[in-house]
Amino acid sequence: PVLDNGVRKYQIKIFMNKVKDALYNSTAEITYVTEQVIPETLKIGFAASTGGSYNNHEIRNLVITTTGNLSVSNLADRAQVCRETIDQAVNFKLEVNNSNSNTFRRIELESEFKNAQDQSALLSDALVINSINYTTNITDRNLSIVNNKITGTIGLPGDNIGTVTVNATIKKPNIPIQNDVTVDTDELTDDDTTNNTSTQIITRNVCKVVTNPMIRAKQKVSN
Repeated sequence: PVLDNGVRKYQIKIFMNKVKDALYNSTAEITYVTEQVIPETLKIGFAASTGGSYNNHEIRNLVITTTGNLSVSNLADRAQVCRETIDQAVNFKLEVNNSNSNTFRRIELESEFKNAQDQSALLSDALVINSINYTTNITDRNLSIVNNKITGTIGLPGDNIGTVTVNATIKKPNIPIQNDVTVDTDELTDDDTTNNTSTQIITRNVCKVVTNPMIRAKQKVSN
């Protein structure tokens, strides 16, 4: 919210990333200050038009939070894996959002991989972390991997979103993979800690169709 002659209004800024895996442009695509009176309860909605046609659009990975704090979103490049394939590659993207104007140099980050069924820790026979990569705006990188658990600290400038990409290999597709990531910092009094933790689950699925070789295929005979 912003004050305009003593009246509270909302300032809306929209940033758009037009290149995959690139940083968001620091210049807002749209900057708008509301003119309407702010209601006691604010609702956010989405609308679109396709003219004379129609379509269904799914909105995912939506995070709504107060400004000036720290939050994290946990994304994955696949939602499920096949049981029949032994090894499958997956990338987890841990997007850390510093919506505060101050630079944080000690953001504590913890990312733990578990069996989604019984919450047990995953050993190397189930999942292997191959590498950790960072967007260029992440500084003071000090993360370590022990038993498929990532811990340490990173730095991030104010009003920035930094991505930590974890490249891993799933060794046992029959186990649903769960990744819990948490961020925190002693450089900020965070008024909203509900978005400091994010969970991503990759489920297992039967991808091959099993046929019975004893069933004879029917043939159409033409005269």
